[in-house]
Amino acid sequence: MMAATTCFAQENADTAITKSNENRPGPTATGTVIHRDNKNCPVVIRVVRTPQKDTMYYLPVSSGLAGFDKEGMRITFKYRRSMIRQPMGCTGIPVMIWDVKAVSKKHHSKAPKAQ
Repeated sequence: MMAATTCFAQENADTAITKSNENRPGPTATGTVIHRDNKNCPVVIRVVRTPQKDTMYYLPVSSGLAGFDKEGMRITFKYRRSMIRQPMGCTGIPVMIWDVKAVSKKHHSKAPKAQ
């Protein structure tokens, strides 16, 4: 029972920190919201970093994703790593996110194919 209280207290602390970070600078990332059939981590944000060309999976642990929790939505956001442990069965980095904005589709349109 103590572990559940600790996780709940940490989540509340992370939410309070997220609210206090709303106007602070932080690393910015752009990624795609993905829903999973996993009760421990139902939502992840897939970020493909360049020029490294590696894929990172962020696990939002705060309510910063509210209003942007739509499958396939591209978002840009500021983040910082959370002290919450990675949930069992999840792959990714727990992060607190803020300053979330939808990415306009017109900025990521594909070039027409050459004929």
